[in-house]
Amino acid sequence: GATAATFSISSVQAASSGSYTVTVTNPVGTLSSTAAALVVLSPQAADNFADAQTISGTSGQVSGNNNGATGEPLEPTHVIPAATASSVWYRWTAPENGTAVFDFSGNFTAATAVYTGASLGALTRISHFNMLRLVFTATAGTTYFIAVGSASPGARGNFTLTWRMIVNDAFAQAQNLTGNSGTLTANNNGATGEPGEPNHVIGTTASSTSLWYRWTPTEDGLAAFSYERDGVPVIFAAYTGTSLASITRVSYAIGVVQSPSNTPITYFQIKAGTTYHIAVGSSAYSTGTFRMNWFTTAAPIITQQTGGGSFSTGAT
Repeated sequence: GATAATFSISSVQAASSGSYTVTVTNPVGTLSSTAAALVVLSPQAADNFADAQTISGTSGQVSGNNNGATGEPLEPTHVIPAATASSVWYRWTAPENGTAVFDFSGNFTAATAVYTGASLGALTRISHFNMLRLVFTATAGTTYFIAVGSASPGARGNFTLTWRMIVNDAFAQAQNLTGNSGTLTANNNGATGEPGEPNHVIGTTASSTSLWYRWTPTEDGLAAFSYERDGVPVIFAAYTGTSLASITRVSYAIGVVQSPSNTPITYFQIKAGTTYHIAVGSSAYSTGTFRMNWFTTAAPIITQQTGGGSFSTGAT
């Protein structure tokens, strides 16, 4: 080993990793220090903004590691300074309009941020979070840069980044339902509310977890909607109107359903050619996958009424 008063490594290589001690000897005796561990990490390919790893598609998953990652001049603060000093970068171009949901999982707490812009000095932060999820409104054709760093200076390691798009999170992007009957499977995990969105059912979180559908039946009668989701309340509301500011609720329901179930939780009167906007959300933020079924049936015809009472259809 070295015997000088100082010790330096001019060009650190992987072979330089190991335990280092300092030993001092004089006529009185010899004293050795506690061993210091030197770990040489390989450079991260996506450490710099210009070398961001490209990811693509409406959904996907990528594995990463930020051991050895560093900050760079002009790099913005991603939530906290520790994240900037340990960040790796990803480049993603939204394939369509909608809500983008990026989920992080790993053996450390992440601090993440998403930006638009062509260089470090010209970035605009769209969203950031010191937790496990990034959610932001994405525009088709726009390139977003996602930085993943560590919330704690000493915590780094392997992680997985998973992403998906919710294309019918907003009223204006409602998904078309076709036919007088049908079924679909959807997931409202990550769905959000939007400015001006009505409270679909008072006392629930449906407005903050809603997906939107647009449906135009071709016959008059009654519409029946049923849901399949194990033991979790599904919140349903149907509206007429062309914008959030002008819609009128025509039906709503709260259904606790067990899968499988084809028992409708709501009926309402429909008119052929009228477009209905349907919001489906969750109670108490209990989001997840659900199955929605719908069909139409002719409205009942009252042929006789006795006792002076009243009868109505379409109410829920």
